[in-house]
Amino acid sequence: MVIDRLKKIIGKGPVIDKRVLDRLAGMTETQKDEELQSMLYEMAFQNAVRFTYDELKKQGHFSGLDRNTFFNEMLLVNFWMMEKVFSKYRPGIAKKMHLHYFGLLPDMAERYAALMSRFRTYNLCWDEFTGHHDEFGLEVGKNLFGNEAVYPEKTVSFWLISYTDESIKRYKKVRKELREAGLIVKKEE
Repeated sequence: MVIDRLKKIIGKGPVIDKRVLDRLAGMTETQKDEELQSMLYEMAFQNAVRFTYDELKKQGHFSGLDRNTFFNEMLLVNFWMMEKVFSKYRPGIAKKMHLHYFGLLPDMAERYAALMSRFRTYNLCWDEFTGHHDEFGLEVGKNLFGNEAVYPEKTVSFWLISYTDESIKRYKKVRKELREAGLIVKKEE
């Protein structure tokens, strides 16, 4: 399974079909913005679905988890990855994705604050410079299983880190394709 995922990531083929890029290029800015947001959300959603489904189907280390809890956490991890990869091109992408998924709820400000707190923790635990991501895997594991739960921490952490690393590489490839097609540009800081 890991080999198949790696082949998809490092494969020579594009992630986004050229016809989709051409269709996006012909849209007005507003339409393009909405369509890109929807497309990126769908990628994050499907990526979380695929990982959750595959891992629960294996009856492995994640099999004791509640399916909804597992999926929701992996979806939030995908929102974090999208924010990480696209923040200079589409600021606030995670907030829009969160709103898309959960809708407008009375406690939205509190939910968003909790989301940003989780993202700060994930950013601190995901060390791009050293490649040390163990703390990230342990943190997501705690969010999935609970602080007091006994589970195979190292194994779970390994699979979460592998999944996240592969996904970030894929999202960076998507970003590159969108940049090369002139569909996204870095926002001025």
